[in-house]
Amino acid sequence: DLTRVLAGPTCGRTLAAFGADVLHVRGPDVPVVPAFVVDTGHGKRQAHADFDDPDQLASLRAIAHGADVVVQGYRPGVVERYGLDEESLRTDGFDGIFGSVSAFGHDGPWSARAGWEQLAQSTSGLCLDPLGADKPTMLPCAATDYTTGFAMAAGIMEALDATLDDATGRRVDASLCQTA
Repeated sequence: DLTRVLAGPTCGRTLAAFGADVLHVRGPDVPVVPAFVVDTGHGKRQAHADFDDPDQLASLRAIAHGADVVVQGYRPGVVERYGLDEESLRTDGFDGIFGSVSAFGHDGPWSARAGWEQLAQSTSGLCLDPLGADKPTMLPCAATDYTTGFAMAAGIMEALDATLDDATGRRVDASLCQTA
């Protein structure tokens, strides 16, 4: 579980609730929102790894290679810099499920942008009142974050089931805007 904030960690929490052995890894200086960690940390082991430290990165890559599932939630380009992206892992023999969650999707003109709940609600139009309120209003919950995390977990479980039939690794993508 190489994710942070809500959507990705919700995916990991959901997989853990279904019996997965989940290791959540984050950098030692990555900021956290304590309430979100409490909410999404159920059933997970927690670890820190400094991706800029070659030994720690090598250990993390070895753990990823032995995993059935790797889920990442960083904007495009981040995990690639460290060889933790799908292509790099598969080149080195990873044959599991690779899950990736983003704000705006994995293709298209906004795919490289960082984003979060409020941006997904705004850009997708989810915060517009269909009855014609004068100004957009955010939903009073993290609807796209949590729902994307649940959908991602369901997609990963479906991919794991299919892998039992043909032993082929798969990719599962999810985005907050697509969920909206």
